[in-house]
Amino acid sequence: MKLALGLLSTHEFSLQTLQFVFFGICREENDNVAGTVAWILWNNRNNWVWNGVKELAKVLATRALHMVGEWCELNVLQQQNSVSGTIVTASQWQKPRDGWLTCNIDASFYEDLGLTGGGWCVRNAQGRFVAAGTNLIHQKLATIEGEGMAILDALHEAIARGWTNIVFESDSKILVDAIHANHNGVSEFSSMISYIELLLQCNSIFEVKFIKRQANMVAHTLARPAISWSSRTLFTLFLVVLNLLLLLINEIC
Repeated sequence: MKLALGLLSTHEFSLQTLQFVFFGICREENDNVAGTVAWILWNNRNNWVWNGVKELAKVLATRALHMVGEWCELNVLQQQNSVSGTIVTASQWQKPRDGWLTCNIDASFYEDLGLTGGGWCVRNAQGRFVAAGTNLIHQKLATIEGEGMAILDALHEAIARGWTNIVFESDSKILVDAIHANHNGVSEFSSMISYIELLLQCNSIFEVKFIKRQANMVAHTLARPAISWSSRTLFTLFLVVLNLLLLLINEIC
């Protein structure tokens, strides 16, 4: 982690130093650190392109340090609770059971622009990142409809990729309760719930559960910058690093 922070905080990026930074981080650091650094740089680049806001390298390095530190502390706490047999509080994200995946989901709203965003993140039973995605709809949706749109987007991606044994977690209790209650009605929200229920019935190894906002911060963080991309975007660790490298190289050249 020290190498990643040092490179981020001391270099003015040119083509040669950019290559040095990425290859150095990928070679010397673990995938959690590399993925965190790549995500922070990617998000900073998009904030600059779309919103005209660019943060200093030292600020980005500090943020990476905090994010990786929180991730490591959570993993240690979960391991300790697993050994002792105690239950982690509902305010903290929990790994899925062996052989399963967890997909955290959240929505974001830009009322002034008439846009609705969504984000999701899939992790495995070891707590490792599998994939993530964002989506942006050019329509102003109510909060509950936006949350439903986000879970539908995640369901479609899971089905398309053939993922099985997956738990979809949302911090919208109204949405989760409506899904479990077999909600009926004629509104657009009711139609959305019916469609979600149909997808779940066709994929019996999918589950939907409610979690607190504090345990859903990964999806919340992904949903907020959804406006930085024009539509649906998929992230894997390899694609994040590769696309970021290519975009920055194109800008330098």
